[in-house]
Amino acid sequence: MQQTINRENNFDIIRLIAAFQVMFWHGATHLGLFETLWDFLVPLYHLPGVPIFFTISGFLISHSVMNTKGNWWKYAKNRFLRIYPALLNCLVVTILLLFAFGHITFDNIKSKEILGWIAAQASFFQFYTADSLKNWATGSPNGSLWSVAVELQFYIFLPLFLKGFITKIKSRLIQNIVLIGCFLISFLLAYGIDNQWFTSADSINQKLLGASVFYYLRFFLIGIFMYLNFDKISVFVEKKALIWFSIYGVFAYFVGYKLKLYENVYDLNLYGQIGSILLSFAVISFAFTAPKLSQKILGSNDISYGTYIYHMLVFNAIYVLYPKPTVPEYLFLNVLVLFIAWLSWKLIEKPALALK
Repeated sequence: MQQTINRENNFDIIRLIAAFQVMFWHGATHLGLFETLWDFLVPLYHLPGVPIFFTISGFLISHSVMNTKGNWWKYAKNRFLRIYPALLNCLVVTILLLFAFGHITFDNIKSKEILGWIAAQASFFQFYTADSLKNWATGSPNGSLWSVAVELQFYIFLPLFLKGFITKIKSRLIQNIVLIGCFLISFLLAYGIDNQWFTSADSINQKLLGASVFYYLRFFLIGIFMYLNFDKISVFVEKKALIWFSIYGVFAYFVGYKLKLYENVYDLNLYGQIGSILLSFAVISFAFTAPKLSQKILGSNDISYGTYIYHMLVFNAIYVLYPKPTVPEYLFLNVLVLFIAWLSWKLIEKPALALK
């Protein structure tokens, strides 16, 4: 069922918070500030950016698919313009950075290994790192891009799943039962991948399964479920972000921190899944609580994607040049990433999106 979604919402600021969580956590971990910043990192641990991104994608891309009306070329074009212009520019910057540090040269750039890595980064295998680049900095030129590959797989999967399967079911009740069943299957599939049910631990197939959309499908499915039922659940989420975040906070504190029944929403157990659902409701609720907040703070600027794709380039360079920054220096690096993200938005992403 196609839903009406208020165009005034806080998704831009939610994406930025999620990107900041990933950036701050990665930087503190790789630059030796994990223990120093632990008190600040604890709440961020329970607001993991990638699951938030995936839930939002399940919600918003479902809206896009349901409004496509069969024009799949337009759908593909819009998804391409959102991801690839900035991603390809980021790849160029990455190559130049590796040239500057001597890990790519005019001699080895023509090798099959480096050309294969470039092709992987420019397509949808961003989780691949060439062996010769694994000894630079933290072990991958831009390791956080693995989730971009998952997102791209989801863009392909969703029209087939939503238009080709779910919406063919006429009963809303049966749709929801099927979605819940798919959630349970996705949980079991992820659990099986983690426990090597399908292939050995060191197999390339195991690595591919772990980087597939099916491993993370449970997060997307929550967003899909919330979108398809938004006409029913909106009364419970709109303008109620404080309530939902309080519920999630109490659950994470007592069930996670005190009782140690789960660590965060990645955990493949009952409590991890409950936490994931509560966090998803909190996030979608925030999107429609004080919905003008994002516009007031960010205007129409969406710097979340740039923050996500560029932060590890900055941290990797610093890791090589100056591996132990102070906290003030580290905070400056985060501001630098946000500035780079703003440039990416103004010079690349916004002009590309204008072509939609």
